[in-house]
Amino acid sequence: MKKLLIIAALAMCCCKQQTAECPYTFMGIPIEGTAEEFGQKLIEKGFEKIDNDDFVGFFFGYYCTVTIWVAYNRSVIGATAAIEGAEESAFDDIKEALMEKYSDTAKWRIKYIIGDDCADGLIPRAFSIYSTSTDEDDDNSYIRMDWIPGLSLSLIHISYFNVDYDNEENLEKLRMQDL
Repeated sequence: MKKLLIIAALAMCCCKQQTAECPYTFMGIPIEGTAEEFGQKLIEKGFEKIDNDDFVGFFFGYYCTVTIWVAYNRSVIGATAAIEGAEESAFDDIKEALMEKYSDTAKWRIKYIIGDDCADGLIPRAFSIYSTSTDEDDDNSYIRMDWIPGLSLSLIHISYFNVDYDNEENLEKLRMQDL
């Protein structure tokens, strides 16, 4: 009987280790589950709910609005922290911290992006951190941060996604899962 219990416990441990986990977290919260579960965890971190999927609080020492991105079935596909009125130095500080946290090049790939001219003539800066895979064009998740300077309001967007939202094929798979 003891052997049977030990074998069952070992089998459960092996199964547990093989389950997929979110490759990164937003404020220690995995990008998974329902919007309601994710929102409750944000509230536990000191955020205040302002409407259905938006919360306000502090991220990396900056006051921000967090928006939860959801599929039609209310499962979480991402979270974005929007920091209004931020200086460019804040973008650089957060970028450096993210690069340090995700510095394992065997697991992560970093891309820098300089956008085209915007309507107001300003050029936003951005960078993305992708989880690596055998096929570099098959990213399955990412973190993207944009610095958008403005004449009256500057903005930093930090978005965490559990799927490559820019990849049209992945987006189509998400849509099909929603049906």
